[in-house]
Amino acid sequence: MNTLRVLASAFAVGVFGIGTTAAAQYPVDYEDGNSLWELCGNRADGPVLETCALYVEGATEGLALGSERAFCLSPSVTNTQLSNVVRRYIGDHPELRDKAAIWLVRSALAAAFPCAPARR
Repeated sequence: MNTLRVLASAFAVGVFGIGTTAAAQYPVDYEDGNSLWELCGNRADGPVLETCALYVEGATEGLALGSERAFCLSPSVTNTQLSNVVRRYIGDHPELRDKAAIWLVRSALAAAFPCAPARR
């Protein structure tokens, strides 16, 4: 997996507002959950896990720049927490690993860090 390409893709998703539904169904050359699992699954430490954390951090920042707010992070959330949440999510949902990696990151973060309902 070309990490730079993955990080650039994650950034583009957030900046250019590519919808996560479209990203999950995009038919050409995207990183899927199986690739993300290879990178982030069952690894306790080392450079591979650091690469996983970098991917998740880049994807999170890219998604946060987008117009659709799916999750809300407090300032105290660490990058380690983010990658742990994503690792657990893709470990708990092997049936979703055919989806785009960016979609899985978004789904994991939305489940773990939901936004408060808007007040009327």
